[in-house]
Amino acid sequence: MDNNILLSKLENARSKYKPTEIKVVIVAEAPPESLERFFYFENVKIADFLFLGISEVLYPKEKANYLFNKRNPLIKEQILKQFKSDGYYLLDLFELPITLNKDNNLVAVKKLSDKIENLCDINSPIILVKTNVYDIAYSSLKLKFNVINKRIDFPSCGNQLKFYNKFAEALKQIGSP
Repeated sequence: MDNNILLSKLENARSKYKPTEIKVVIVAEAPPESLERFFYFENVKIADFLFLGISEVLYPKEKANYLFNKRNPLIKEQILKQFKSDGYYLLDLFELPITLNKDNNLVAVKKLSDKIENLCDINSPIILVKTNVYDIAYSSLKLKFNVINKRIDFPSCGNQLKFYNKFAEALKQIGSP
């Protein structure tokens, strides 16, 4: 698939759940290599680590219902609508999966900074998810934005509890539930 078509497909899915007013920006590393697992796609049957991790913190009952109902896409859609309604918006440091990415770290941070500046108030809290995202982006973004100073592990490979605790701490720090 052509990278521009792929980027358009990802952005269309993301924009479907873009809040009217973005209250909190969450930045992950990149769309997954297996694109069918993209955070904003409703029908994800396996390895939806980031969605499940965030849902566990923000919407634990809804997440349990989602899993109990065998990852019913309609339930995920409802959770994503609540995520949108609550003002959360997920962006990626790199626009494309890592293997397709051609941007170096500086270019990626610059593109992300421009995107954030056009999306929300510069005082909106930004939470960086994945330790390498923090290491790459924190020092540059904090010069311009309200970036939460917390290195948050990605919620997979046994790091789910670390993610849960650190993500919950970051939300408490900004006054979100």
